[in-house]
Amino acid sequence: MKVLESYCQQERPYGDYHGVCAIKLEKGETIEDVKKKYVDVERDWYETTYSNPREVSEYKQHIYNGDPIVYKGRIVIMDATEVFCD
Repeated sequence: MKVLESYCQQERPYGDYHGVCAIKLEKGETIEDVKKKYVDVERDWYETTYSNPREVSEYKQHIYNGDPIVYKGRIVIMDATEVFCD
C-alpha cells in the first residue's frame, strides 16, 4: 500500500484537526489490510486517528493554486483526526 495523501486541517481556533488519508492498494491487498494497519490500532491520545475507511476507484487531490491530481485504481479513503494540543 502507498499513501497518496494524508493531511489534517484545523476547522476553528482551539479546535481539533480533521482531514483525509488516501491510500492506493497494491495487487493482493484488501481494505481489511488497511483497517488492521491504520484503523484497528491502539494509539496514544495525541496521535492521528483514522476512521470510516471506504474503497473508491478514483480520488482527486486538490492542489492550492493548481489543477487537481487524479488518482485511479483501488484507493481507500479514511477520515483523519488530530487532537488540538495547547
